[in-house]
Amino acid sequence: RYRLLGELGRGGCGVVYRALDPSIGRMVAIKTILARDEAASGRESRERFRREARSAGNLSHPNIVTIHDFSDSGDPMYIAMEFVDGRTLAEEMSSGPLPLEFILGVVRAAADALDYAHGHNIVHRDIKPANFLLDKSGRLKVTDFGIAKILDSDEGLTSTGMLVGTAQYMSPEQVSEGPITGRSDQFSLAVIAYEMLTGVKPFQGNSWATVIHAIIMAEPPPIGQYREKLGDSVDGVLRRALSKGPQSRYASCTEFYTSLERAISGVFTERTAILPRLLSGLPPEPTVEQRKGQTHKQAVQADPASPGEAPPAAAPKLALKPILIGAMGGLAIVAGLWFGLRPKSARPAGLEAVAPQTQAPESREPASAPPAADKAETRPAPRVAAPVVQQPPKQTETAARVPVTIPQQSHAETEAPKPVETAPAKPPEQVAPVQKVQPPALPAPPPVKAQEDAAKRLGEEQQKRSADEQTKRLADEQAKRAADEQARRLADEQAKNARTADAAAISRALRDYQGAYERKDVGALQAIWPSIPKQVLDGVRTSFREASEVSMELRPASEPRISGAAATVICDRNLRQVILKRVLQASSKVRIALVRAGTGWTIQSVEAVSQ
Repeated sequence: RYRLLGELGRGGCGVVYRALDPSIGRMVAIKTILARDEAASGRESRERFRREARSAGNLSHPNIVTIHDFSDSGDPMYIAMEFVDGRTLAEEMSSGPLPLEFILGVVRAAADALDYAHGHNIVHRDIKPANFLLDKSGRLKVTDFGIAKILDSDEGLTSTGMLVGTAQYMSPEQVSEGPITGRSDQFSLAVIAYEMLTGVKPFQGNSWATVIHAIIMAEPPPIGQYREKLGDSVDGVLRRALSKGPQSRYASCTEFYTSLERAISGVFTERTAILPRLLSGLPPEPTVEQRKGQTHKQAVQADPASPGEAPPAAAPKLALKPILIGAMGGLAIVAGLWFGLRPKSARPAGLEAVAPQTQAPESREPASAPPAADKAETRPAPRVAAPVVQQPPKQTETAARVPVTIPQQSHAETEAPKPVETAPAKPPEQVAPVQKVQPPALPAPPPVKAQEDAAKRLGEEQQKRSADEQTKRLADEQAKRAADEQARRLADEQAKNARTADAAAISRALRDYQGAYERKDVGALQAIWPSIPKQVLDGVRTSFREASEVSMELRPASEPRISGAAATVICDRNLRQVILKRVLQASSKVRIALVRAGTGWTIQSVEAVSQ
C-alpha cells in the first residue's frame, strides 16, 4: 500500500526505500529483508527482523526511530518506519575529532534513549555510529534494534560461539558471551564518545582476534594523548565507562553523560579563569607548578652557601648590557688598584702581558698559571678573569649569585669591592666558577623518544604475544569444540545405527509373526511369541483347523519406540479367514510389545488399542 520513491540504502540482507503512505500523505522509510526460509541463516535473519519490529515498535521516545507498520505475511518482509532526512553519525565522524558541544549533545540524547529502552527491559546490543541518525535539525535518532535482547525473555537467535554486533564497539561481556545488561550499551556509547573526542577508536588491531583481545585485556590510550586540552578528569570518566567489568561502570548511561559533562566543563572553567585578569591588564595568577618553582628559587637565593645550585632561570632575562659595562669598569679599577698597591716584587712574572687580555670579553683562552705565591694562586687558573679574582673562596661563591641584585644598585652606590663580585656576571658561557665543585656529571639518560620507542615496541610485542596466545586459545577451543562435535556426531551416528538395526530386527520379528500365522505353524508362532497366552493359543489352533485359508497383514502405523531392552510399535492388523467358503475379515489397531532376545526381538504381548 506504499508508493516507493527511491532507494535510501542497500546491503547484503535487504534494501531500504523512501516511500509515501498515500492514506495519510506521510513520508516513511521501508526496510525490507531478502533472506529466505529455506536456509537456517535466512530463518534466523527473518526472526531477527521480526524482533526489531517488536522491540522498537514497543518504544516511543523522541530519540528512537518510530515503527509505523510491519508485515511478514508476504515476500519480502518489511518494516515501515519514521523517515529521518539527514546523515549518520559515522559520516559526521569521518572528518576527525568533533566540537565538544556537539559531542555532549550526541551523548546526552543517546544516553536518554538507551536508558528509556533499558527501562523497558530492552538492550540494543549493536550501538555504533552507523545506527545513530542525525536529522537536519540536529536531533539524534537511535535505529536498528535487529539484534536487541529482551531481558525478560529466554529466546535466543544466535548459535553457540556466534558473536553479534560490530567488533570494535562491542563490550567485553558480548565478546566473552557473558550476561548482557544495559551497561553493555553504556560501554559501546563510551567507545563512541572516545572516538568523537579523539578521532581514533580506543580498541584497535590488525585482525578480528587482536581487536577482541584489546577489548578484553587492554586499556585505551589516555585521551590527552590526542586532545591535550582535556585533562585527567575526562580520561577518568571514560575509563570508568570502559571498565572490563559491568559492575564497575556507571549505574546508567545518563549518569555517565552527567559525569562526562561535568569533567569537560570543569576543564574549561579552570582554563578560562585567567581571562578577567588578562582583560584588566594584570598578569595571570601562577599555576601550582609555577608557585612551586618560585618557592624553590626563593629558597636557593636565600641560601648562598649552596654550591651545587645553578643561577636562577630568570637571571638571563636581566639587562646584560649595563651589567657588562659595570663589570668591565670594575675590572679596570681593581686591576689598577692591584697593580698600584702591590709591590713589584710580589707581582708574578709575565702579569703585564696577561693584564690587557683580561679586559677583552671576546677572548676565551685561559691565562697562563702564575707562580705559586700564595694559596689563592695555587688553585687552577680560571678562564679570563683568573688574575683578577683574588678574593677568598666564600666571596667567590657569593659572586655567582650577585647578578640578581646588581640592577637594584646604581653605579654611584657601588663600593670598591663590588666590581670584584660582578666580575663573573658575563655571558652565561663564561660564568662557571660554581661548576668546579660539582661532582662529575652522570651519563645522560637515553633520549625520551628512544624510551618511548622502546616502550612502544615492548607494548606491541606484548600485545602481539597476547594476541597470539588469545588466537591459539581460540584455535584450541575451536579444535576442542570441533572434536567434541565430531565425537557427538559419531555417538549420535552410532546410536542412530543401533536404532536402525533394532528397527530392522523388530520388522523381522513382525514379519516372522505374520508368516507363522499365515503358514498355520504353531511351533513357529510360539517361537516368536514365547509368552503367548493359552487362551489365545487355543483360539489360533481352532482357527487353523477350521479355516481353509488364513492371512494376516501387519502394517506399522509409526516408528517403534525403543527403550533399552523393550520396545513397542503400533500396527494396523487385518485378519482374513475362509471357513466353509465363508470369508471372515477383522481389522483393528494393536499395540505389540517386544523384548530383546540376543541380536533379535521376540513378542511379549499383542493388545488391541482402544479406539
